[in-house]
Amino acid sequence: MKLGTTELPGATMTTIAPAKKLTVYEYLWTDANYVEESGLAPRTVTVSGTVNGTTERDAVEQACEATGVKKLYFPSINGATDDRYYNVYTQPAQFSPLTGTLYSYSFECVCADSAVYLTADDTAVW
Repeated sequence: MKLGTTELPGATMTTIAPAKKLTVYEYLWTDANYVEESGLAPRTVTVSGTVNGTTERDAVEQACEATGVKKLYFPSINGATDDRYYNVYTQPAQFSPLTGTLYSYSFECVCADSAVYLTADDTAVW
């Protein structure tokens, strides 16, 4: 898995959460509500992994804190190469030390659009 050109050691997508834009109108003095659907909300992706050493930690930290949209590359099946990607904005990575040099990390991404793209030709899969 990669974020832009930065390898994400031991990374997996732990959650992929699509959402809808819902507006709830509550009526006074009744249990009834009116809910209006307004399309899809941004998809969020949580990435978790483990880095070994400060060099890997710093690379992940810098990639997450860089501004602008980035490509989050991931394999479509286990054992495959990074053949698909999301266009994402990232939150800063959160690190937890496991030993003196080993850190676990996680960060959240907000997808710029809900499409998954093929790395080979940049076409949307869905």
